[in-house]
Amino acid sequence: MTDLYPDIEPFHHWYLDVDGHHRLYVEECGRRSGIPVLFLHGGPGAGCEPYHRRFFDPGRYHIILFDQRGAGRSHPHADLTDNTTWHLVEDMEKLRRKLGIERWLLFGGSWGSTLALAYAQTHPERVSGLRCPPWRAKRRRVVPGSREATRDTRRAEGAKGDPKGASERGVQSYGRPVCSRNELAMLWRNAG
Repeated sequence: MTDLYPDIEPFHHWYLDVDGHHRLYVEECGRRSGIPVLFLHGGPGAGCEPYHRRFFDPGRYHIILFDQRGAGRSHPHADLTDNTTWHLVEDMEKLRRKLGIERWLLFGGSWGSTLALAYAQTHPERVSGLRCPPWRAKRRRVVPGSREATRDTRRAEGAKGDPKGASERGVQSYGRPVCSRNELAMLWRNAG
């Protein structure tokens, strides 16, 4: 990645208790009075990283990052109890209300883009924009017979009926029509 903003530290980090079992790690960076943007990490279980803060201009945006249920620094770690897309969508809504934000931008890549779309469909009145950069498959060497090779073979076999490789296009197959070209949706240069 190129053209990232300089390293920044959160001005606030805390835990949000969402259901008496799950506690989500939350970070806030940038300008508290800035344009609110929620960063949604990929998965499964990945969590947010310090470089995720650098995608946004800290002088313009109120940057909010959180580790989803079972991921990163959230508790309990790697727990799948009540951990579905719709639980995560509701967690996002609880976070928005807790922060007192009327509407926010959603930014997500990979799994994060799927979650952004699910939230936007469920709460369209709470979304001011979406940025879902298409992921790009990277060429890699796979050892024949390895777990990764077996997984890739199963995916290929399962996708045989898939017209024109739609499963390989993944996010790209829906990313273009969803993401607009206005400044709020294009939060940074050279993304994706």
